[in-house]
Amino acid sequence: MKNGNGIKKKGGVSPLDIFIVILVFMCIAGVIVRIYMGHDGVLPSEGVESADYAVSFEIKSALPELSTYLVSGERLYDAEGNLFGTVSGSVTVTPAEQFYEDADGKYVPFYSSYQNDIRGTVTVSGHYTDYGFLVNGKTYIAPNYETELHTGMSSFSLRITGISKVQS
Repeated sequence: MKNGNGIKKKGGVSPLDIFIVILVFMCIAGVIVRIYMGHDGVLPSEGVESADYAVSFEIKSALPELSTYLVSGERLYDAEGNLFGTVSGSVTVTPAEQFYEDADGKYVPFYSSYQNDIRGTVTVSGHYTDYGFLVNGKTYIAPNYETELHTGMSSFSLRITGISKVQS
């Protein structure tokens, strides 16, 4: 086919057209996956029975006031305000172990008089999936995983040290 100037016009689809169409489909698929997975990137698990689990935790070098908020029965919430779990049993508070370098270059431990290490257990509702443990079916946790939680009076970062099923 010739246009008005006598130049032959080429028909068909160019590789650039194909690339743009594929790119548009990938963007649409990405939006759909993002909506389905949510902001945390974890696929929701529906129809799975949740059970109670004991999640042991550790807070290093905390101010002494924090231990007064972590008593048995205290409810802990995640950053979005969703219930994470309830402190169960007793919470152990010990002086925080810290280190200083002596004259020989060796690190020597000493125990802080103004900071504490806190250990305890939180009872959560959740279940295991193929890729890990989900609290309330959506928040991923694992041993050595750190997470930000808060009570009505304080916010803190704790490290998960273990997850075990509560025996009924």
